[in-house]
Amino acid sequence: MRYAFFLYAPSQLNSFVKSGVVRELLKRIDLDIYCTKSEMKNELVNLLGERINFVEIPWLVRRVSGFQQMLALWRHKDRSMNHLVRAMASFGSNRERIKWKCVVVSEMNVSFFKRFVIKIMSKNPSYRSTDLLQKTLWRMLVLPKWKNTLWDVDSVIIPFSGHIGADFGTLVWTNKKIGKRVIAVQENWDNLSTKTFITEKPDLFLVWGNQSAAHLRNVHRMMNVESRVIGSPRFDPYFAKSRQIKPSVSQPSGERLRLENKSYVLVAGTGDGIDDSSLVEKTYSSIQNLEKKFRSIRIVYRPHPMSRTKITYEDLISKVPNLLIDEGPNSRDFGHHHALVANAILTINHFSTLAIESVIAGVPVVIPLFLGRDEANYRYDHILNEWHHMMGLALIDLIKTPADEGEFSGYLVSILSRQEKPTKQKIDWICKEGNYLKLLLEAIK
Repeated sequence: MRYAFFLYAPSQLNSFVKSGVVRELLKRIDLDIYCTKSEMKNELVNLLGERINFVEIPWLVRRVSGFQQMLALWRHKDRSMNHLVRAMASFGSNRERIKWKCVVVSEMNVSFFKRFVIKIMSKNPSYRSTDLLQKTLWRMLVLPKWKNTLWDVDSVIIPFSGHIGADFGTLVWTNKKIGKRVIAVQENWDNLSTKTFITEKPDLFLVWGNQSAAHLRNVHRMMNVESRVIGSPRFDPYFAKSRQIKPSVSQPSGERLRLENKSYVLVAGTGDGIDDSSLVEKTYSSIQNLEKKFRSIRIVYRPHPMSRTKITYEDLISKVPNLLIDEGPNSRDFGHHHALVANAILTINHFSTLAIESVIAGVPVVIPLFLGRDEANYRYDHILNEWHHMMGLALIDLIKTPADEGEFSGYLVSILSRQEKPTKQKIDWICKEGNYLKLLLEAIK
């Protein structure tokens, strides 16, 4: 059987290529690699040393499919609180935007006229007409070329990254039309419960855990799509005891600094990034207010790889002496941050995937619900209780969610003084533990 693996987002290079998954698949099955973004092709060649096939999605298809995704977001926004918040932030009226302004969801720069059009056209018959136009463009501009390119392929593997765009829907629809078995693979934790709605159904969806399998059904209404739990390649190093690797910080200067195990607190940024500075500063001030024996503990700040807000590090370091910033040339190497997480005393973040990684590694997590910019009305406590992939996190012993500064300091004292020894917790319902490559191969054959 011949397979094709499609890549279309930069984040997929880390999740599936730098993790070693694609390279191992090339050794074990008859596999071709395809990408839909010309800017990714050279990097893929450098990483894999294989011939990379480029398949183009025409500009017009991208525009229409992206617009259809926006219509779907507004049309189905009431299926989950995350989608509602995201839709209001992007397409709501000025009053709705203020009411639903969220601490982590950024607003799209959408004109008043376009917002008006999206609201009108998200209803039938306009919605169905736009969908018909999208499929007509797929049939005329994509299908004929891809039919010749993929004639000898039996099954295709397509990661799902969850963002508004043309790639996933175009890939699924076109490959199904030419008779290929379509296998979708979940890339990140929140892909199936936030951001967009899946409108084209694959034959099989490979997910992290039963939580995500449920999101396929209750958020995307994919009742007839088979799902299979296989975990995530990003977490395999934790299951392989990455704590044996010495942690290090890749600093913006290019210097790599080795750290002693259990000598630092790791603060992880969010994709939004706006509250990162306050998170770091509050961690520092809280530690300085503790007993003297705790004040020498280092703080390592790791910005989110896709952060939308650039922080001036000089200003942050002036407020937080001896701060270590993990954003140097090696900071995005696959495996670098695993040792950093697994050997921290604790991690502090605002609902980053790193919180789940910490739990898997047996490291306590503190999520300060009381922080966040004042103008945001939809806050971290709402997210904890109302977003599908966050529900149940408060029940995990290793995760602490202080509602005020006093609770935050109390948790820091308890964890830093080692009053209770943290232990690893199995959270298979979020991400299955096991050999990802083995489970993937079993699922696709």
